[in-house]
Amino acid sequence: MLTQEKYDKIIQTVEDIASSRAADFFEEPPDPAEAARKAFDAAGWPGIDIKTANGIFNFMTGMTFKQYLDSRIMMYAYKCAIEQEHFDSSQLINIAGVSSDSALYKKFKKDFGMSPKEAFEAKDPGLYKAPIFWDSLSAAKQSGFEKASSEKEIKLVHIETVKEIYRTDKRPYRIIAAVLALMIAAGAIAFRLLILSPWKDTYIAFDLLTEEGVSTSRLKRDEIYAIDPYKRTLTVSDPSGSLLFKTRIKLKGNSISWTDEEKSAVSGTLYSDSSIICRITDQSGASERQLRLVPAVLFNELMEAWDGYYEVFECKDDIYASMAYSIQIDVRTSIIIMGAILEDPVYVGNIIYCGPEHLIFSMPELVPDGFLQCNLTGLDSFTVTMLNSDEILYKCFRMSN
Repeated sequence: MLTQEKYDKIIQTVEDIASSRAADFFEEPPDPAEAARKAFDAAGWPGIDIKTANGIFNFMTGMTFKQYLDSRIMMYAYKCAIEQEHFDSSQLINIAGVSSDSALYKKFKKDFGMSPKEAFEAKDPGLYKAPIFWDSLSAAKQSGFEKASSEKEIKLVHIETVKEIYRTDKRPYRIIAAVLALMIAAGAIAFRLLILSPWKDTYIAFDLLTEEGVSTSRLKRDEIYAIDPYKRTLTVSDPSGSLLFKTRIKLKGNSISWTDEEKSAVSGTLYSDSSIICRITDQSGASERQLRLVPAVLFNELMEAWDGYYEVFECKDDIYASMAYSIQIDVRTSIIIMGAILEDPVYVGNIIYCGPEHLIFSMPELVPDGFLQCNLTGLDSFTVTMLNSDEILYKCFRMSN
């Protein structure tokens, strides 16, 4: 086979793997190493490991092999979504190899900027991207692949910059040294920006309080926090933008610290959901309270995901029966209310933590000595369990926002 034919054979094999995903039963996503071996074997290049495959695909497509394979699976899922006569998320879950509606929603949002149902309704073929075959590559990438494949066994050609300069550039060494120094400096700056970038954001603040033995999360309505990791500053402003407080911060890994306007020591940790949990200790060290900073964008997403009225169903022997109860969630006030639809009683709970997939709350009248946890199962539903338990007590379905 010609080089072009070999490359297209690799891409076509990946496409065949993606488009063979079953819609009527669940199967785990394909193993990237096994899929890479199959694709390169089909092109007559046996024995290619996943590391080499990643390097080749990164050069040719700008993605690792796994990223490219995942993108083709999602493109197939999108194609199936817009071709469905009736929307069926379970088929798309099976194709994508994800565990839930919420996981499918996140993937569609990331790849296509819309939910699976929105994709089904829009039926926009313009969002579908074709496989990256040879004819869609630049001349430089085609040349690079031909060079790499000219050896008896294909290998990734790692171009070591300094050696390349020595081979192709006959100018004095000081020019080479200057170029190398600039590259190192640029790399160091890029690395520093990469490390610091997760901190840069505008945050909504919550006080995490315990009052009379009841824990709650209370929105600080008059304070908006902003962190600039490059200038090492934290500012607090009111909703109109007027500056209330500004201070220097210290950053180390996923830890942050500063001194607040009351001269109390604040030390925080950046969590995987992009929120920051801080401990505040006064000057005497005698009292301590907590503060949670939630990125403004995430806060809006949390309200969209959780706020609303839900009908409550009780789970018994894997069968759900309506309880004639409703749950109302209001992230902004950190309140969750459970009440009978037609009559009393009404239980009021306090939201302690609200995240993209889980919400933790206390409801002393219902559960005196513990906490309850809501777990998103889709765009409009969640289950309720005891904290850190898998036993489903209730399942709730959205009635309105």
